[in-house]
Amino acid sequence: HRVVAEEVGGRRLRRFVVDCPRGRSKDLSDCGRCADCRGYTLRSLETSTIVCSLPAGAVPTGAAAGTVGTAMLRDVVCVAVELLLGGALDLIADQRQRGVPVLDQSDRPVGVLYPSDVLALLRARGVAIPVGADSGVSPRPLEPAWVPAEVRKLPVRDVMTRTVHTVRETDALDDARVRMAAERVPRLMVVDGEGRIIGAMHL
Repeated sequence: HRVVAEEVGGRRLRRFVVDCPRGRSKDLSDCGRCADCRGYTLRSLETSTIVCSLPAGAVPTGAAAGTVGTAMLRDVVCVAVELLLGGALDLIADQRQRGVPVLDQSDRPVGVLYPSDVLALLRARGVAIPVGADSGVSPRPLEPAWVPAEVRKLPVRDVMTRTVHTVRETDALDDARVRMAAERVPRLMVVDGEGRIIGAMHL
């Protein structure tokens, strides 16, 4: 499933999207209305456990051996493109992620928000950055407290990296790894046939 952080009417919300084993994505509320659902449990606003039962004799189609689907992470935390930077920074700090996919209203990736994007913006504005925050090998985590209030009010779309590297779940795993090494990208976003994020693959 995906957890998408977004803002509606000035309120920060988290929307859970389930990638159903029947092959379609839906909101968590719709998942719970399914006649075959055994139920689900939300442990917190940040994480959830989805339990899905298929009809007797039916099984979800698993990923074929040697494909990206066998190695990808299926639990992906994303942010909506209209979310303010402050909310995204809080999410990054909470999840300790090095990059958060940015999605449009159709759950398709339009960018990735990296801590380096925020640091570059702060440098361009002359904001003092703590020592070690942007060191190459083992940088200090980006702390939301470093970011001035006026910067936190910017929408994510104004700060994010607009290049998104994607791959299909059915693509060959070896090919994806070669591509990541050649293009020097540490992460590929896995998308379905309609271009919606269903996972992520890391080196």
